[in-house]
Amino acid sequence: MIYRALPLALLLAACSDDTNIGPDPTGGNGGSTSNSPNTGGNGGHGGEGGTSNTQGLGYENGTRLRARVMHASDGAAQFMGWRDSELDVDCGFTVAADGESRCLPAVFFSTTGIGIYADAGCTVRAYQTVPSCSGAVVPKFVVGSGSCDGKHEAFRVGAAAKALYSGEPGNCDPIATPPDGYYETTLEPAASFVEATESVD
Repeated sequence: MIYRALPLALLLAACSDDTNIGPDPTGGNGGSTSNSPNTGGNGGHGGEGGTSNTQGLGYENGTRLRARVMHASDGAAQFMGWRDSELDVDCGFTVAADGESRCLPAVFFSTTGIGIYADAGCTVRAYQTVPSCSGAVVPKFVVGSGSCDGKHEAFRVGAAAKALYSGEPGNCDPIATPPDGYYETTLEPAASFVEATESVD
């Protein structure tokens, strides 16, 4: 009795459908997405691969803002920031003077405390390039260091300053500091920069 039951048990085990034994050799219905942000996953034999994740690096180009991406020699890629193609400057999102989030230029300078100005009325702020760097590139725009309300003013960099003054409007005095490396600035309207709205998706 025992000897007759054993072959029957082996036969039933061989015919059973055990899905845990291994993958379906005919392939799945579709592949899973790869861990890489740039390429989709490969499907099984006969299956379809995953779709390419074009936003995997955390960005989507617009009509004006273009992503700056660092491409490594081994194929890796990293999102570095934004480029305003209209103004031709690198920028990053922060709160502008009008209270809106905008992609403001990436060069900051101090606008708090007693300022340095390029006019006798202390109304034209002076921007200084890095003093120790000869031939330093003069940016097109600079952004003030901000105020207590978290807003930032943007300034367009202009001509080289001819003289320097310190203080504030109504209490402005000339200073002996040579104006070398200092430039006049004018306040740039916040609307000049791309506005953005944050959402939780």
